[in-house]
Amino acid sequence: MNRQYRDELDKVRLSAQSKQQLIDRLHAQSGPQTVKKYGRKRRAVVLAVAACVVLAATAGAAVLHDTLQHLWTNESQPVYEAYKTDLGRTQTADGWTVTLTDCVGSENMLYIGVELTVPEGADPNQPYRFGDYDMTFPDGSRATIGGGINDAPPYDGPDGDTLHFVWHMNVAPDSRAEPQSLQGKTVDLTIDSVYRLDWNAETDRYDEILMTDHVWKFEDVKLDYPTADTTYAVNKPVEYLGGTATLDEITVSPFGVKVSISGGSVLHHHAENRAKDGNCLMCALTVYDADGNVLYENPQWGGAGSQCDEDAGTTVIYHDYQTADWDKILIDPAKVAKVKVNNVEIPLK
Repeated sequence: MNRQYRDELDKVRLSAQSKQQLIDRLHAQSGPQTVKKYGRKRRAVVLAVAACVVLAATAGAAVLHDTLQHLWTNESQPVYEAYKTDLGRTQTADGWTVTLTDCVGSENMLYIGVELTVPEGADPNQPYRFGDYDMTFPDGSRATIGGGINDAPPYDGPDGDTLHFVWHMNVAPDSRAEPQSLQGKTVDLTIDSVYRLDWNAETDRYDEILMTDHVWKFEDVKLDYPTADTTYAVNKPVEYLGGTATLDEITVSPFGVKVSISGGSVLHHHAENRAKDGNCLMCALTVYDADGNVLYENPQWGGAGSQCDEDAGTTVIYHDYQTADWDKILIDPAKVAKVKVNNVEIPLK
């Protein structure tokens, strides 16, 4: 497993390794197709030939695969099994089948497994990407503030004509006082269009070949994934950004630790002292079990969804568990007995 699935390939932010892997998979294509340059803003595309869309939609009838399983390390699998839920929503249009397989989430992150089954005659070994995608509440308001659909890590599950993707979304709160959890909520999920990526040596970039401009909309999807997020009040001085601030609280989940810091050295720090003291969205974190063994350690990190308000003097830092090789880790919160943030130790048991 590597960092490839974290890169937003659909927006052409490709690492050299990812780019070479895609190049190796490309074959010569025949027949006229609708082409546009990859990486530009997506817009409506009118196909030159008329197509009759036949839509078949079922809820709960899909063959369920654990698409997300190998997003985490082998040691994390028991935790994944305990906190995942199956969705089993599938729709077919123009011969292309999109299936929402499984889902796991916490306060700040949501992961949904997505499968794409290609129609007869299409080569499943080609690199395919979705167009736009979104998650909204039934009233139309946005449910997330970012994310993407990227290749799922390689695994030994069913392949054939089916490709596997991970839809990851940031569910950051509007404010620390009003965290927004999606657990138990009902949402609408939209996936728009399917493209094939063809490498263009002349332009040194990928062309997007439109396969279908159909919009898949999965309505009333219930996000019934289990959660174990637990918040602990701390209210202790903490060394931070070359000064002292207040460590207000931490929230421990299977995916990581949220750290809330305020006052003192947080106030108006970023613009004035960043070059000297570093990024205000990072801190050191160590997680211990009851025997004092280190379950996780990262000397300086802040993950997706981290945010600060220098005028208010507040910072929220999300530490997502991961290895030095960017492999994701899940840790059973029941095993966490102590957390250390910079110089402050917080016993939990």
